[in-house]
Amino acid sequence: MILHPTRSRLNGFADGELSKKVRVRTAAHLERCSKCRNTVGWIRRLSREANALPSPSLPAGLKDRILESLGRGERVILPVADPPRPAWPGRRVAAAFSAIAAVAIGASIILVPELVSEASELRFYPEHPRRGDEIAVEYQGTSMFAGEDSLMLRAVYRTAADRNTWHEDLPVLRVATLTGRGDRVYTGTLRLPEDAVYALFAVEDDRGSRVDSRGRALWELLVYDDDKPDLDALMQKTYDLQDRNWELALETAQQATELYPDHAVAWFALSSFQQSLYGNAGLPRELESRHRARFAQLERVLAQNHALSGADLGGMYGYAVTLGDDVAADRWRERLLREAPEHDLALEVSLSEVRKAASTDPPSATLAKLERLWATHQSQHRRPLASYAFDIAVQSGDSDVMAMWLDRYARVQPRDVVLAATELASVPAGRELGISRLRFLLGRLESSDDSERALFHTKEDQRRNDRRRRQALAGTLGMALFEGGNVSAGLEYLDSAVGDGWNVALFSQAAEIKQKLGETAAAFELWARVAVDPWTSKSAADSLSAVASEALGPDRWSRMLRSARDTMAEWFVEAASDLRFVPDRAQLAGSDGSLHAIGEIMDGRISVFAFWSRKSYLAVRDLETLEKVAGLVEELGGRVITVVDEPWSDGLQQFLQTRRLSFPAYYDAGSEARSAFGVWATPTYFVADGSGRIWFANGEVGELPNQVAALRHIQGTGATAPPIVAEAGAPPTTN
Repeated sequence: MILHPTRSRLNGFADGELSKKVRVRTAAHLERCSKCRNTVGWIRRLSREANALPSPSLPAGLKDRILESLGRGERVILPVADPPRPAWPGRRVAAAFSAIAAVAIGASIILVPELVSEASELRFYPEHPRRGDEIAVEYQGTSMFAGEDSLMLRAVYRTAADRNTWHEDLPVLRVATLTGRGDRVYTGTLRLPEDAVYALFAVEDDRGSRVDSRGRALWELLVYDDDKPDLDALMQKTYDLQDRNWELALETAQQATELYPDHAVAWFALSSFQQSLYGNAGLPRELESRHRARFAQLERVLAQNHALSGADLGGMYGYAVTLGDDVAADRWRERLLREAPEHDLALEVSLSEVRKAASTDPPSATLAKLERLWATHQSQHRRPLASYAFDIAVQSGDSDVMAMWLDRYARVQPRDVVLAATELASVPAGRELGISRLRFLLGRLESSDDSERALFHTKEDQRRNDRRRRQALAGTLGMALFEGGNVSAGLEYLDSAVGDGWNVALFSQAAEIKQKLGETAAAFELWARVAVDPWTSKSAADSLSAVASEALGPDRWSRMLRSARDTMAEWFVEAASDLRFVPDRAQLAGSDGSLHAIGEIMDGRISVFAFWSRKSYLAVRDLETLEKVAGLVEELGGRVITVVDEPWSDGLQQFLQTRRLSFPAYYDAGSEARSAFGVWATPTYFVADGSGRIWFANGEVGELPNQVAALRHIQGTGATAPPIVAEAGAPPTTN
C-alpha cells in the first residue's frame, strides 16, 4: 500500500521548509506519485498568486496608536488569544486561497462549480464502516452553494455482484438531505444498504443546477473488514475506476494483492490490467516470472481445498488464462463449471462453448442452449448472455423469439436496449417490433429519468445528453420507417433528428433519402454540413463542392457552406464548458530538457491540450486517433500540445518514436499545468482559443477537431466570448 506524505509535509516541501533528510525522502515519493506532485504544484501556484496580491495598507492612525502604547510601557500590543484554526490545512495555503477568493469576488468573476468544488470536503463517520452501517455525513462547502439552506447527497452503490459494471450503468440515488449548520457546513445521515461494498457520492443543490463532484473524481466510501478495506470493496473500486482513472484502477488492484495476497481474484484483476497496459508486447520477463511464481504458490494452497468459493475458482481460472497457461486454465475451468456453475465467469465459459458450436449449429439449437443458461444463472450475470442470444434470435428470423429476447435484454441491460432495437429495426422480420421499441424509448426521453443522470452532471448536462440520445433515436426511427415504406412519417422523424444536433453520419443518410425523393436543395443543405465537418476528407469535400456548385451555382453553395459552419459552431459552442484562462506562464519541459511557458508554446493559436500517460491503457488507446486529430487540427490552423506525467527518458522517447507521433510532447515537471487545468485522470482533453481561454474540457478525442473548427469559425465572425472564470481549488488526492 502507498503511504502518502501528510498535507503539512507537502506544504513544507512546497515552501522549502523541510530538513534535508525529510526533503530527500519526500522528493523520492513525489518522483513516483503524480497525485502528491499535483498537490505540491497547486500549493506553489496559490502561493505565487497570493504573493502577487497587493499588500493591504495600514489603517489610518495605527502607527501612532502603537507608538502611544509603547510610550505607556505596554509590551503586549498584539492579540494573545489562540487564533481560530484554519478550515484548510496549511496556513499559507489557507491565506492564499482566501485572498484569491476575495479578489475574485470583488472583481465579480464567475466561479465554476467544478473548479471551486475541489476545495470542499465530504466526511463520513465512521470513516471505516461495516456493511449496513448508519453513516453521519458532514460536507464543508464553498461559495458555489452560498445561500442554500440544504443540499442533496446523491450516490451510486456497488455490490459484489456488479463486477465490472461502470457506475454510470448503475442507478443514481438521492440518499440524504444535508442541512446547513452555518459557516458552509452541512450535515445529514444515511444508511448503507446491506449488500453495498463501495459507494460514490456527489453533492448538489435541490434543483440539480450546481454539482460538486470533486472535480469529477467523486467522493468514495469503502466497506471495511476489520482494519482494512473489504476485498469486494477494493475489487468494485477497481472495476469502477477502469473507465474513469485507469492508473488509479491499476493501483487499487495492486493494493488488493498486497492486502489479500492469498486471493486469486485480486491477482487475476492485476494481471489483466497489466496485460492490457503492455498489449501485444506481453508482460516484461521479470514481471511475468513473478506472476507465474505467485500462481504456482496459490495453486499449491488452493488445489487441495475442495470448498473454494466461486470467486476463488473464477480467479484461478482467469489468472491462468491471462498468463497463457492452457493446462492450468483447463484444470480450473473444469472445477469452476463443476463446483460454481452459477458464477459469472462460469457463465462466460459456457457462453464461449455455445459460440464455438454456433458455427455449425442451427439458430434453433443455439437458442435452446442459451435458454438453458438463462434459466440457471442469476439476473446480474445475464447481460452478455442476453446480448448474444438476442443476436441469434435476429438471425433466426422468428419474430416471437426476437420479442422475447428483446424483452430480456431490456431487463438486464436497459441503457443499451436502444442498440438492440436499432438492430431489430434494420431486419424486415423484426422491423415492426424494432419501430415500436424505438417509439417507446423516444417517448421516455420526454421526461428525463434522474436516476440515469451521472453523478457529475447537472440537470442541464442531462438535458443536453438526452437531446443527443433523442437525435440518435429519431434518426434511427426515421430510417426504419422510410425503409418500411412509411415515407412521410420517416421524413418527419429524420427532419426532427437533423435539427437536433451535429451528426455527420445522419446528415449523409438523410441527404441520400432527400436526393432520392427529388428534394435537391434540402439534400445539398445536408451535404454542406458533411463538407464542412473536419473529419470529412479534403477529396470528399472537394467532390461535394464540385457537384453542388454545378447543380446550384457557386454563390448558393457558398451560402450553404457558411450556414453549415454557423450550425456546427452553434451546436458545439452550446456545449462549451464554463471558461477560464490557460495558465500561460506555467512551464513545460521539452524533449531536450528546455523549459517553455505554455503561452509561448501556444503562440496565439487555437490549441488542444492532451494530458496522457503511457501508464494509462485508455490514454495509450487514444494515441492513434490523437495522431489523426493532430493532423486535422494543424490544417485548421491550430495545434495539439500533449502533456506527459513522467520525466524524459530513453524509454519514453522510444515509446513515442515507435508510434511515429507527429505532435510535440512536453513534461509537466512540477505538475503545475496538471494542477491548474484540474486534471484528475488521463487522458483528459481541453481546447483553448488563441487568447488562452479554455472553451472545452473533458471532451471525447473524436470531437476535438469539431471544437477547434467551431472556435476558428467564431473568431472569424467576431463573436464575443462568454465571461472568464477564475481559477480556484486543489486537485483531489488519494491517501
